[in-house]
Amino acid sequence: MRYHKPMHRNDVIKMMAPRFGSEALAHVWYRLAPLPGFDGRTAMQLMNDGEAQQVLDYLGPVDAGVYAC
Repeated sequence: MRYHKPMHRNDVIKMMAPRFGSEALAHVWYRLAPLPGFDGRTAMQLMNDGEAQQVLDYLGPVDAGVYAC
């Protein structure tokens, strides 16, 4: 999945809200849940490090049901 505009945290949270049932729970995941394969970094840490595409590359398989959040 390629995102063609600058990615913002709200974009990630809105993408994940349906999976968690609310934007509030998606925000907790964004801030606190380490993503497998990223040395324990969270989506927020990856975004802050300029690695938004890494987050998107992770979310694609999650949405397809390959990984559990």
